Amino acid sequence: MPRRLKVAVIGAGRVGTTLAVLLHRRGHKIVSVVSRSRSSARRCAQRVCCKSYSSRLSALSPEVDVVLVATPENVLPTVARSLAADRSFDWKNLFVYHTAGAVSSDVFAPLARRGAHVGSLHPIQTFSPNVPLTSQLRAMHGVTYGIEGDRTALRVARQIVRLLGGRAIEVPKGEKILYHLACVFASNFPVLLLSVVVELSRRFHARNSLAPFTKLLMTSIENAVRVGPTQALTGPFTRGSAGTVRTHRRALQRQYPDLVTVYCALGRYAVRVLEAEKRITPRQAAQLRSALS
Repeated sequence: MPRRLKVAVIGAGRVGTTLAVLLHRRGHKIVSVVSRSRSSARRCAQRVCCKSYSSRLSALSPEVDVVLVATPENVLPTVARSLAADRSFDWKNLFVYHTAGAVSSDVFAPLARRGAHVGSLHPIQTFSPNVPLTSQLRAMHGVTYGIEGDRTALRVARQIVRLLGGRAIEVPKGEKILYHLACVFASNFPVLLLSVVVELSRRFHARNSLAPFTKLLMTSIENAVRVGPTQALTGPFTRGSAGTVRTHRRALQRQYPDLVTVYCALGRYAVRVLEAEKRITPRQAAQLRSALS
């Protein structure tokens, strides 16, 4: 890999801009920025001292080592076909990566047939539009990236991840959707569950805030990371307290009926993992399942 990469970025949203800035700060040259919106392409280009920006893929510089495609996954086939139709690239020395978590590098098959090395490079991090870019850049330190692709693309992807200050895990092509599900469960669903905490606490806590539960939340997460989620689990399910579970369910049925399904689904999963780990007895498990049924 060249000591100083020439990188083109397609998609100047939160992910594309963040990765472009990180590479620029480490001394690599962003030679083109292309985005659906010319104004977002311009903003990204200005942050990385790039003079070439556009809303047209045809404006992409062919003098490039790596193309990072940070568009939504449904746009990737169109990008692949458009790039493959351009005969000006040095295909055998071109590396093209997309940053989508749910699809594999097979979406870049038209580029692979041209001779390009193709892969995916997905940062396991959240990119909220409400978080300033400076905070997002700080949050990228030590992030893990799921990488996948042909052998040469994987080798270069590991080097790029090191340049970004991250760690890499290789995801088998056939497991990309499970990988992405794990990311969704790690990022999206806990946030939704925290909104449930806020909703339930409105009956006794005037402010619409997670503040009273912050210490509990952070300690639980730290324990899960330290000793594993199953071992960190506490509460009525770990005690086999079927009576409390029934009381929970009745309270939800009276006041928040739409949350009953969520509570019971998570409860059944808790019973399954706790029984498998022998943290509750088969009799306790049966009583808990009865309380949830």
